[in-house]
Amino acid sequence: MPGISTILFVDKNLDKSEIRGKRIIDVGSYDFNGSIRPLIESWKPAEYIGVDNKIERFTNNDF
Repeated sequence: MPGISTILFVDKNLDKSEIRGKRIIDVGSYDFNGSIRPLIESWKPAEYIGVDNKIERFTNNDF
């Protein structure tokens, strides 16, 4: 769940050539307070896959 500081960090430290035409997997991509997805997609990857895992607590009564 990146904020603006994470988005700026990615923009500054990741070169577009590392993204363009490649398959990208973004682990932890849930958009809670911002996402790097629009930035990454603007760099024209061949494919963008975002995955995340929301952990929830269930009881036996939930099934």
